[in-house]
Amino acid sequence: MIRASDEPVSNVVDGSDDRRIRVVGLGGMNEIGMNCFAVSYGSDTLIVDCGVTFSHRDLGIDVIHPRFDYLEAISSTIRGLVITHGHEDHIGAIPYLLRKFDVPIFAPPYAKALIEERFEQHEPFHPLRLVATQTETPFEIGCFRIETLPVHHSVPDATALVIGTPGGTLVHTGDFKIEHDPIGSVAFPEERLRELGDEGVLLLMSDSTNSDVASVAGNERSVRDELDRLIQEAPGRVVVAVFGSNIERIRSITQAATRTKRHLCLLGRSIRKHVRIARELGLFLDTPLNVISGDRGREMDPASLLAVASGTQGEPMAALSRLARDDMPELSLEAGDTVILSSREIPGNELAIFEVQNAFEQRGIRVIHRRSHPGVHVSGHACRDEQGALLDLVRPMHFLPIHGTFHHLRRHAELAEERGIASTLVAQNGDIVAVDQAGLSICGRTRTGRVHIDHQQALDENIVRERELLGRLGAATVAIAYGTDSQTVRGVRVSSRGFLSQGENQDDVHREAEDFVSRKLARLAPGEREAERVQTVAHKSLRQFLGTRFGRKPLVTAIVIGDE
Repeated sequence: MIRASDEPVSNVVDGSDDRRIRVVGLGGMNEIGMNCFAVSYGSDTLIVDCGVTFSHRDLGIDVIHPRFDYLEAISSTIRGLVITHGHEDHIGAIPYLLRKFDVPIFAPPYAKALIEERFEQHEPFHPLRLVATQTETPFEIGCFRIETLPVHHSVPDATALVIGTPGGTLVHTGDFKIEHDPIGSVAFPEERLRELGDEGVLLLMSDSTNSDVASVAGNERSVRDELDRLIQEAPGRVVVAVFGSNIERIRSITQAATRTKRHLCLLGRSIRKHVRIARELGLFLDTPLNVISGDRGREMDPASLLAVASGTQGEPMAALSRLARDDMPELSLEAGDTVILSSREIPGNELAIFEVQNAFEQRGIRVIHRRSHPGVHVSGHACRDEQGALLDLVRPMHFLPIHGTFHHLRRHAELAEERGIASTLVAQNGDIVAVDQAGLSICGRTRTGRVHIDHQQALDENIVRERELLGRLGAATVAIAYGTDSQTVRGVRVSSRGFLSQGENQDDVHREAEDFVSRKLARLAPGEREAERVQTVAHKSLRQFLGTRFGRKPLVTAIVIGDE
């Protein structure tokens, strides 16, 4: 197994004369989420997915997307962007990519609809060049021939990619699992993958999210049956929390409403958006969808109501959290009602989810989750047995695990070696991976990183760092009234936020600090009293005072206010 490179960042970006295929992870390597890859051959580059991740810290950051420095360096070679499926960690960064590059986008129908919806929320762009891909219709982008294969995942129209190049065939699985008895009509493409293996696959790039989990992910049919049983047995109102994009799960809940003679209510913008798009694409044609408004639900017999809610990760303003706080105008829950979390906890969100559960349980509302009832949720990602089965089908010459932390990637590479794939590599974001018939190697490094977005605008890294420090340390300000002509200090005023504890007399502390800073400024010689020097001394003096007095220092700002 080849390990991730420790090479320093290099400028290996021009591969126009290189007959090897080059793959660069800009996100999704050594992390879960923010998936984005560049695949190049000669003077052509294909981008695969362009996703975001979310901050677990409350810093006013909406989303985080990959840095595009590498793409800027090879911008003349970019021929298009291909999307595997419509989850945010695969499509959420597209608006920010298109601010830099005018490229056509090829996406499955459901992802295409979500991308169009997303652009309505952003400032005007040039008209989108957005093409819906069809699994039975290969297409070409530059020197690449793309075939999309339907795979099972927790969103409609999830696809794997077969990328044909003059240097060999790549298979990119996207996010996938294998269901042998799926609820929907989509069968896993085992026969086509076996054919590709027979023909010869140069490189397999495969989802590593569950490489630590034994056996298989489970199937949606079993979740449907478990939800049916729990809803049937529940005495009062039932709320099922799901990811909005999990349309198969929502269809199962819709069918349960019909079977249990309950009225269906959709709570949360995400749920309503995904259901609307699914209906427009004909995904509910075989399922009656009789939806009532939440306020009608208040008037009904509790045993006749079934709601689907967004907010599985404890988001404060989402429907589930508002129900837990009992501040949702449309619906209120009472003791004896049931909440089912048909979802998993994304790492980092556990505390917020526990707080929501606790709020329900304190009010006598029963909470069912997969720790108490494992059958209420199955993962959308392949576990080790499924990952092994896919390796056996494709039998690639080389293997590159993707979509996971270093640990997940390493575990997946070990599995590939157990299955007889001798040439494997564990890479990180920024590694320039070269592959041809002769081998798989890291030929260089490029700069990668994260861009933090606040209200659709990128934040400077220094601003993010300051927000972190403000949250951890608090802030103090010293303002100096300064005589510009006479170079004299006429007064000092100190204020603070988020630093002094409730038991401390804030006014007394501020007065002491003002006296300390004033004494330090008074010691300046006449030739040292220019405004810039006064500002520097005041800043250092306030930090010194607070550090000595409290054993810690907030962020300090000094402001000199001169005569007009």
